[in-house]
Amino acid sequence: MDTLTHVLIGASLAHACQPAQHSDQHLKLSHRVTLGALAAAFPDIDYVTYLIDPLSFISDWHRAETHSFVLLPLWALLLALLFTQMTQQKTKLKEAFIICCLSLASHIFTDLITSWGTQVFAPISNERYAIGISFVIDPYFSGIILIGLITGLFRQNPIATRAALLCLLMYMAFQTILKIQVLNIARQQMVINQWRGSNIYTMPQPFSPLHWKIIITSGEHYYLTYINLMKRTHYPFLPLQLDTIIQHYHPVNALNWQTFSRYGNASESGSIQQAWNQPVFQDYRTFARYPAYYTRTRSANELCYWFIDLRFTLPELEPPFIYGVCQNLSDTSQWAVKLHN
Repeated sequence: MDTLTHVLIGASLAHACQPAQHSDQHLKLSHRVTLGALAAAFPDIDYVTYLIDPLSFISDWHRAETHSFVLLPLWALLLALLFTQMTQQKTKLKEAFIICCLSLASHIFTDLITSWGTQVFAPISNERYAIGISFVIDPYFSGIILIGLITGLFRQNPIATRAALLCLLMYMAFQTILKIQVLNIARQQMVINQWRGSNIYTMPQPFSPLHWKIIITSGEHYYLTYINLMKRTHYPFLPLQLDTIIQHYHPVNALNWQTFSRYGNASESGSIQQAWNQPVFQDYRTFARYPAYYTRTRSANELCYWFIDLRFTLPELEPPFIYGVCQNLSDTSQWAVKLHN
């Protein structure tokens, strides 16, 4: 989930659980909301590691230790100590600690419901978990919590904030129902198209909770389609570029399946597979859950094989996270990893 939404949820939780009667023994409302927002944003501090090594960031460092339930108490304690020291409210450490715990937990959970994958048990385990019911930027999700928080703070009453949090839970339940529906559609498509021994991956998409991506894997091959659970495929009130993208999301009775392969076509698969398996490409192999061959480029000095992760493709747009493994033509034993410009 985007950092702004994390901030809004953290502030909302701090507001929603404020004591019924304020006293000098409790944090002021402005301090509670500020602390909740800052603590909820804290896990994304790992973005600074992108400046060190972008590939290690996406494969290992992002959504790792700072997003771990195991380390949550430690981060909460450190943030609470820092905040109470800076605001000279050392006697309110326990209350600050609870707010930090709630805000950090909300960040981890709302990242968990996206499709990226989160190491919730780091450093004990580097396994990534993803529920995959919400797109990383969801204006409906953010809008619900924003309206509730603004209303609650304006009225100086947490009832609206609590109501918004409840609506958010209901919205996530709705997203879960949609995911189950899409999974059932994918299973039906497997039978219709006779794709045997296949695995199904469903991923929420931007612009609407009714937009989904389905990836069906069969060995080294992938079948991908974009689905709209509504019949409408044209939105004249949207800018042309957005409407063009949305038109690629088809209703169930008109799905357009695309075929991808990890190693390209049969004539090139040997050399592509050799490039893919190079030791220097290990980090990208760790990152890419549904890797597919993208293209090949050649210059006077090197030959590069480029790959994408199908989780992140969107219609009409160049995929992000395109990485290549490049062979030095002067010394064919030398390989290097490059990010596509």
